[in-house]
Amino acid sequence: MIEKRSAPRARTHLFGRIVFGPDRSICDCLVSDLSSGGARLSLAHTPGIPEEFELHIPSRGQVCQVFLKWRLRHQFGVKFLSVSARAVGSARCRWALFEQEQCRDTGSAQVITSHCPAP
Repeated sequence: MIEKRSAPRARTHLFGRIVFGPDRSICDCLVSDLSSGGARLSLAHTPGIPEEFELHIPSRGQVCQVFLKWRLRHQFGVKFLSVSARAVGSARCRWALFEQEQCRDTGSAQVITSHCPAP
């Protein structure tokens, strides 16, 4: 198989968050491959994910603007348009993320809306 990537990738197992839309909807994902130019994401629930969105990688303190390059069932390949470091959000955002964790733990909806201001 011919490698099409411009940068070498590393296998990872990082928690990520997809943030999209005017209401800042959130969907959890797994960042399973990562390079300087993009990533492969695995999601449990995929409908409604747009072509462009923010990918938050909390363990690295990164927020990436990404473009969807491909999708195959529950996996997505994304290209980084920009990457920036972000500090931990406001108390309101942290509470919204805590509530999302509770929803995930109880089996509630995978995609929820938080009311965090745009970073």
